[in-house]
Parts: sequence; C-alpha cells; structure tokens
Amino acid sequence: MTTGMGHANAAASLMALTFSDKFDLRRTYFMIAGIAGIDPMQGTVGSAAWAKYLVDFGIQWELDAREKPESWPSGYLGINTKSPADKPPLDYKTEVFKLNPDLADAAYALSKNVVLADSPEAQAARAKFSYAPANQPPKVIQCDTLASDTWWSGKYIGERARDWTKLVTDGKGVYCTTQQEDNATYEALSRAASVHRVDLNRAVLRRLSPICIGQVIRWCRRLQRTGLNGATAYRNTNGANLAVYRPSSHERFLRGRAVARTKGLLSVRVFS
Repeated sequence: MTTGMGHANAAASLMALTFSDKFDLRRTYFMIAGIAGIDPMQGTVGSAAWAKYLVDFGIQWELDAREKPESWPSGYLGINTKSPADKPPLDYKTEVFKLNPDLADAAYALSKNVVLADSPEAQAARAKFSYAPANQPPKVIQCDTLASDTWWSGKYIGERARDWTKLVTDGKGVYCTTQQEDNATYEALSRAASVHRVDLNRAVLRRLSPICIGQVIRWCRRLQRTGLNGATAYRNTNGANLAVYRPSSHERFLRGRAVARTKGLLSVRVFS
C-alpha cells in the first residue's frame, strides 16, 4: 500500500488498514520504505540505513533563533524543559521508539556486504564534499532516523538533530536519516498491536535509496527464513542535504509490484 507523505497520512492509512475486517494481519510482516535525507557525517546519497531508534524531531518548543538566549546553541528545546540540554518528560509517548536490536543487527549482518547501486548523478553530488562518508560510494550502514513534517537543511539544525537524538535516547541513538512518517507509522501499528490485530515483532521499518528496493526484498526473504522476531527500522536514505535521486514513475511502479509479490510481506511505501 501507499500511505501518502507526512505524519497524518501515514497514521491514517495504517489505522485504516490494520483495523479493517477485510484483512487478517496477525502474522503479516510489514516492510516500510520511502526516501529520506541523510546526515553527511553518517552516509551519502544512496546509503541504506538500518535503525534501532525512531525519534520525533517535531515535538519540541522552538524560539526564533534571533531571539534565543545567547548561550543557547539553537532555539529548540524539549517541551516542558528550561534549556536545550534538558531531557523532556516525554509526555506525548511518541517522541522516541526503541526497536528490536536483534532484528536490526540481523538485518545489518545479512546486508552489510551488499554492493549498492550508484549513478553519475549521485557521484557528482557527493564529489562536492571534502570528507567521508559524504564523498564515498553508498553502502549499508546502521544509525537512527528522525521524523519531522518540516523539511529542513543547515549546519546548526543538523547539530540540534544530533543532540536531540542523543538526548531522548539517553546517549544511545545516532542521528542519521530524516523523514516524515516513521513515528506515526509505528504508533499506528502499536495501537493495532494493543488489540492483537498485528504483531509488532513482525514490523520492520527502514529507509534506503529507491535504487535499492530490489535488494531489500532479498534481505526480507532471508530475514523471514531466520525466524527472528522483532521490530526495527527498514527505511529509505536519500541525502536531502546532499542531493536526491528520484526514480521515474515507471521504475517505482515496477519496484512496488515486485515488493507486493514477495510472499509473506506487506509493503507500506511512502512516495514523494
């Protein structure tokens, strides 16, 4: 299925699916894929990232940076806190999700040596960077994903993204990719799981470049054969701060059709 972009579309689409009496999804594996931005300190255009934490970047207070206290690195701070360095009480209950590390590690182990597709456009984009991994060929990596419906770019917001991820994960998470849907998607699945309509142990969420969708199918098949249970991040990385590779509509149709034919998997895709 295609959820549509953003928190509202993702949550509404998943809730409609999982609470429909037309489907029995209790033994279904969910594979969620879509494009994303990437921190050039962690990856490059076309990198494929497996995550253990889903972090919501949008649930913060924000002061106009021109009016913030001079000692603050940015105008962002957690809700019901007094400074950017304070961890918020997480009253929304969706600010951060910790996913199954065993499944994440298994997925990474199965895929880390895969040679990912590349393109002249991606090579030209990363050549503008003077440091690795931003200027290196794409590869499979492990790091975490940040959700926000605001598309942003910039050094200082990037620094806040790194700090925010560390803050809400108690120093365990590493900010890597950006997207709009993951926390909403996972919360919708969590609510369905609370009434036994889905099994969160079969939910996999991940960000990787659209040029690699075919490789994801093979990884998922191998994961199914391992018999592992758990939820991790199966997401699409596509460096918004670097450049964006956008496949044609025909390419996306073919890849979506291929995923739909993968036995035992329900593909939940986000297109831009």
